[in-house]
Amino acid sequence: MLRRLLVALATLSLAWAVYAQEAPEEAEAGTNLPGEATPADEMPDAGTVEVSLQEDGLHLFCLNADAHEVFARIGVAAHLRVMVNDTVDDRITANFVGLAPWDALSGIAAAYGLSMAEVGGVIMISEGVPNGPASYLASEIATVPTQYVPADRVKTLMPTFLQNHIKMNRDQNAVVLSAPSNVIEKFRSDIAQLDVPAEQIMIEVFMIELTDSSMDDLGVELSYSQAGMGLSSNSDDGSLTYRGLAWLPQSFSASLTALASDSRAKIRARPRIATVSGQSAEIFIGIERFLDKTVRRLGSSGGEQTSIDAGVRLSLRPYSGTGDIIIVDIDEAEISTLSAPDPVTGLPNRTARTATTSVRVADGQTIILGGLVQTEMRKDKGGIPILREIPIIGKLFEKTRTEEIETELIIFITPRKLTQTGHLPLEEEAGIGERFGVQLGETMAQPDAPASDRPYEPEGGER
Repeated sequence: MLRRLLVALATLSLAWAVYAQEAPEEAEAGTNLPGEATPADEMPDAGTVEVSLQEDGLHLFCLNADAHEVFARIGVAAHLRVMVNDTVDDRITANFVGLAPWDALSGIAAAYGLSMAEVGGVIMISEGVPNGPASYLASEIATVPTQYVPADRVKTLMPTFLQNHIKMNRDQNAVVLSAPSNVIEKFRSDIAQLDVPAEQIMIEVFMIELTDSSMDDLGVELSYSQAGMGLSSNSDDGSLTYRGLAWLPQSFSASLTALASDSRAKIRARPRIATVSGQSAEIFIGIERFLDKTVRRLGSSGGEQTSIDAGVRLSLRPYSGTGDIIIVDIDEAEISTLSAPDPVTGLPNRTARTATTSVRVADGQTIILGGLVQTEMRKDKGGIPILREIPIIGKLFEKTRTEEIETELIIFITPRKLTQTGHLPLEEEAGIGERFGVQLGETMAQPDAPASDRPYEPEGGER
């Protein structure tokens, strides 16, 4: 065992001695060991340009070289007439082997954003975006109309360096650009990716006014059906608040109809409005009252008419998300009321409650806004007919009943994604009609009847 170990050590020592003798010789010969950098004197100098035209094509090597020299050397080697505009001030680094001269020129021009065109047998090279006659001659002009996106918006979506060179043709809703052919081609491709139709979204709004006794009934039903995601009515401050989300059950319309028949609920409005994803939609339901206002100017006074509105105003901006997701920005949800005119000014006081929120919902899910609790004093006059109208003594035959009623206005907002034709599927249209108590016409439920093969016959049997 000891003998084998001694033999191995002797062999290792001999090998190391041989390596030590060979390594200096390799170093002297200029061979670098792995990991060592190439000596600086073997690197080409900056500004080097080496061009030759061989059987397999053009061979080019340049390192941070002046563009004018590179293009001129290529022209000389390939026997081409090349003219470079003074506006070109790039430093070019390239390495081509076996390439056609024209391909080499166009490749450098494309890489450095230059324009190149052949005019009268002369290859003209200038700056990419034309700022003068020379570069304009080497460029092309393209008018690209858009179908779905406004032209001014397309301009803002393009790269910043290109925006100053894009012009708009508003009459044709088109963008115009003068640039080299490769830039024009890229420009058209980018616009084609941007100019796609945005999804249309329909907003259904359902406003109901519930009495204090009916809120619990409707809320329990919604909460039970949706595991607590429905209506809650414990707000006493009269503010407009976001209540939550819910899938309205099929029995919603029937329950609401039952409450309305008992005078415990009142349907205020149920508008529907469609908009494009990212665009705002506004709904106003209320009254606009015109008032006379006295205006004094330079010692004289006059009257002018102004208006003030009150009711429910919703300003929504839906965004289409991935799959069936819809993001709804409620920019403004306002409920306002007008009081009786002030005895001094003659103008009514306007009370408004607002709410803003952003909600992510699924297609067809309902956003619930509520909390506006109002107390109204209602007076009903009755009595014996004719006798109660007698002056002075008529009050003896008159009876007045004062009733205090507390109501809460609930707003249901349901966004739905539409097809490119602006419709929901027929079965979903029918479901919405059933849920909201709207009868859809047979033309919506039935496909268009096929055209008759018989020739057209006007009324009366004449042809």
